[in-house]
Amino acid sequence: DTSPNTTYQKTYYALYNYFKGVNTMGLLIERTVPIRVIGQIDPKTDQIVDCHIMFYIPEMYSVNAPAPLSVEIFVGGDWKKRCYVVNINGKYTWNRAFKIYRALKSFLAKKGIKDVTKDEMILDIYSGYGIPNSKKYAELMICRNEKY
Repeated sequence: DTSPNTTYQKTYYALYNYFKGVNTMGLLIERTVPIRVIGQIDPKTDQIVDCHIMFYIPEMYSVNAPAPLSVEIFVGGDWKKRCYVVNINGKYTWNRAFKIYRALKSFLAKKGIKDVTKDEMILDIYSGYGIPNSKKYAELMICRNEKY
């Protein structure tokens, strides 16, 4: 199955295992928030075709992070982008996130904003571990083509 949910789960568990010590140093690494899910969108069909997931490496490992054992994981830096953001409170699913993505894309088009990525939806998930209030909360982003 190559659905976004199946790809997400497979990638999530590979990354989860990295933080649980399945890495070259056998280190348990504290997980961070947000979990960032980047959905790759086919511009022809406007459907999610793949996704990538990332955690942020805690500061104490930022210079010398252990290498992953899984070929699906790489350790690298994040890049800064300018993005348009919509807060999502409550339950988030791929379907709900994608509806919000389409609504935001439509809103930006109506406002004449054209320099946004056409093939990427970013979802930052802030709920779960490390959050005292376990209410579900996420931010959906569409980013500009430029980097700053």
